[in-house]
Amino acid sequence: MWSASAPSWETALSIKSMNDYDAARKIVKDGDRKDPRWFIEFMSLVGLAISAAFSPNPTQPPFFVDFPVQKQGGNLVLVEKPHAAWIANLPIPMLGQYRSNLARLRGIGFEVGTQDFNPHLIVQARDFDEALARNGIAHEFEVFTGSHTDKLAERIETKALPFFSRILE
Repeated sequence: MWSASAPSWETALSIKSMNDYDAARKIVKDGDRKDPRWFIEFMSLVGLAISAAFSPNPTQPPFFVDFPVQKQGGNLVLVEKPHAAWIANLPIPMLGQYRSNLARLRGIGFEVGTQDFNPHLIVQARDFDEALARNGIAHEFEVFTGSHTDKLAERIETKALPFFSRILE
């Protein structure tokens, strides 16, 4: 989970209109992924998208979301209700609720790259792997050398398609 002090929250909270959203999206679409501003803009849009999924609010235009953080006295602080909704919708907290359904699946497979642009994904993927194992849920998890999109076509061909072929026989 992101910390309330992450710079991307400052940017997400500054998006007040579709023009602001379009400007952030343009930076992400056309920007240099090695530029730290790119990552901040990208994560601000991710925060907006997750807020739409986990903490929608039909009375809060223009994006109709409640963010899990707000500005208070110059600082960013967690907002209890949307933050709780975010936590409740994360895979690990949901595991207990859906354990029996997960155990009936033919297969669960996921992977993470060691050089992912979001280091939280690496930690969260490993935590999810451990939580599935603790709950006796069969799954396959792999850590590979590379980033989020490195060798994507090759990984689909050599990992994902054989996985699906095997479990869908």
